[in-house]
Amino acid sequence: MRVIEWCSVVKENTTEVCQRQWKNEKRDRHYFSMQNSVKTKTCDRCEVTRHIVIMTRLRLGHCGLAWHLAKMGKHEYGLCRTCKQQQTVKHVLMKCRLYMEQDNGCTLLSFRLLHWNIY
Repeated sequence: MRVIEWCSVVKENTTEVCQRQWKNEKRDRHYFSMQNSVKTKTCDRCEVTRHIVIMTRLRLGHCGLAWHLAKMGKHEYGLCRTCKQQQTVKHVLMKCRLYMEQDNGCTLLSFRLLHWNIY
């Protein structure tokens, strides 16, 4: 199973467990009568804003990659462990040998974004 699929499964199972607990709880039934589901609804505007933030971080390079962390003094060299080049967004998305060997389209891009804490 891929990382993205695992994240989805964990989120779904966690929601189910929380929903059962919320449904069987004996206290605070007033709030339950107003909000009987633990699932949160995200508005379209929130989703768009999140994507704008992600894209802005990618464009600026502020996304937890080694080169950016080195600028802040939180990484010793700022180099990619595989290629020994500056680990920038461009490098990870377009040039890194580690990812080029595994490339399989959008799923890989999503994995990279998750892996480097861009979300």
